[in-house]
Amino acid sequence: MEINFKELTLKGDRPLVFILSGAGLSAESGIPTFRDANGLWRKYDPKELASIRALERHTQDVFDFYNERIKNAEPCRPNAAHIVIANFQKEMAPFCDVIHVTQNVDNLNELAGAPRVFHLHGDFQTSLCRKCKKTFPRVGFYEREQVCPVCEATNFAMRPNVVLFGEVPYGMDWIPSYLKKACVFISVGTSGTVYPAANFVRETKASIRINLDLDPLIHPYSKFNHRIYGKCTETLPPLLEELMERRRNYFASVSDTANGFFPAEGVDKAALACMPILSSGDVTGAVAFMESENSTSVSELQKSLISAAALFLGKQIEG
Repeated sequence: MEINFKELTLKGDRPLVFILSGAGLSAESGIPTFRDANGLWRKYDPKELASIRALERHTQDVFDFYNERIKNAEPCRPNAAHIVIANFQKEMAPFCDVIHVTQNVDNLNELAGAPRVFHLHGDFQTSLCRKCKKTFPRVGFYEREQVCPVCEATNFAMRPNVVLFGEVPYGMDWIPSYLKKACVFISVGTSGTVYPAANFVRETKASIRINLDLDPLIHPYSKFNHRIYGKCTETLPPLLEELMERRRNYFASVSDTANGFFPAEGVDKAALACMPILSSGDVTGAVAFMESENSTSVSELQKSLISAAALFLGKQIEG
């Protein structure tokens, strides 16, 4: 399903978590990165195989290069980091908006069950017609004889739908505004040195960077508030699982009076208490007590009632 992220409507004043993932996320699944010691750019000149100029002058070589990458990626499977991001998106849905933008062109996030992923640099699962500019699901490997199903163009017309050197990454007309709204920006598995993604952290209020660096001093990520060095599969799951554990329930406190928590779109009343409805391990909704003129704090009785209601509804949905 194609999602129009540009027109994606955030739910009122709900918190927004923005996740940016890069090649390091999929490297642990066996997909090679570009810039490490054994990366693709050590073996190939990017200007010769991944640029607009190369596509125009050496189209067959470009197609062969991307066909090889597609073939090598096919047996790869999502790792623990892909899975925890997908679970985080689904389980946090009743409480906050989660935007996941990836620099990767593989589909491991989708295979992990992610409800929505935006590919900044395009993806291997779709093809782009060089004539009519329409995109379609990829069929097999790229060949000269492939025909566009809309304009019927051929002769290398169907190219990989990936951003080449010399092209502008997708989503740059809406991503900056979402970064400004984010309460936290999590960058995982990316060097943070390639533009325009290198500027993302400058647009955010709070940021966390997770990446495997041979020498952390090489890149002084001064703009990140927190830096975690290590494998994505070892460092990301504990971080997101802790955040998910906190989503189990919400009870208003005195410190919440100024900002409040607004769980329902279009309703300007804050919640005094909110409990997720869990069905077969998945979050399917939530039960909330809303504030009123006579009630600005949650009682122990209300806590018990909302917990019982969420448990009852979860069982009913399962049944």
